[in-house]
Amino acid sequence: MRAFEAAARHVNFALAADELAVTPGAVSRHVKALEAQIGRKLFDRYPQSLELTEFGRTWLPVVSEAFDTLESGTARLLSERPRATFALNAPTAFATGWLLPRFARFHREQPELTIKLLTQPDLPDLLREGAPDAAIAHGRGEWPRLNAHFLFADRLIPMCSPAYLAAQRRLIEPAHLLTETLISTDDTAQDWAAWFAMVGLHGEQPQRMLHFASSVLPAHAAMNGLGFALIDPSLVTSELDLGRLIAPLSFPPLMRGTGWYFLHSRVRRKDAVMLTVRNWLQREAGSSVRHMFPKPGGASR
Repeated sequence: MRAFEAAARHVNFALAADELAVTPGAVSRHVKALEAQIGRKLFDRYPQSLELTEFGRTWLPVVSEAFDTLESGTARLLSERPRATFALNAPTAFATGWLLPRFARFHREQPELTIKLLTQPDLPDLLREGAPDAAIAHGRGEWPRLNAHFLFADRLIPMCSPAYLAAQRRLIEPAHLLTETLISTDDTAQDWAAWFAMVGLHGEQPQRMLHFASSVLPAHAAMNGLGFALIDPSLVTSELDLGRLIAPLSFPPLMRGTGWYFLHSRVRRKDAVMLTVRNWLQREAGSSVRHMFPKPGGASR
């Protein structure tokens, strides 16, 4: 078929032979074999020239298009890079509040890379076989056996739902929160005490506290009108944009000296995919690679 296609374009066996790097006799034999196979005459042969038959003229564009499709499809497949999968573990609050709203942008920018997002509640051992490639963790950078790259500091602001605030029928001041329902987790109840101390209400005890075991639930409880929760606005940007949460107090956020970090094993610090994911996360976070907090031994800068 290639011999026929070249001979038909040139209407000349010798020129087709030059193109295919064979002899004119070889082209002629291939064409005759093809004619015998399909049972149709492709050329009228004259002593000094060739002429395509009507079937040959009709079939030529079909054969040419088939070869073009084969060549372009093969070139495309050979040029495509295989997709890589990167397993990343993150706390549920970070995954749903910060990472998922940015996933579409990541896939547009890195079409050859797929992130497999895991939400194990505890930080996995990234040094064992079969562990995720990397993890997002909250803390002060104190992971001495891992490389820890700072993303952003957490900051806590009292938030509630618009409906809850409207029901109070008053301008909310910091002291008013002592009589409101305050939402927290068992691990962060002390954050409210720190926030009240920050605004000058030292040692005051709130009247009603609502505790949850999961760090994801306080924001959802606040959205459902159960009271005020101390929430990091970085983790609820969609809810703030949609007006499902509001921050009615114009006070600075509580900064605990902690933040979010991207962690991975030291042996993979030069891994190309690891660098791609890390750089993208830090660019999205708008952070410097350098730590915001005092650097304990072992965490990378």
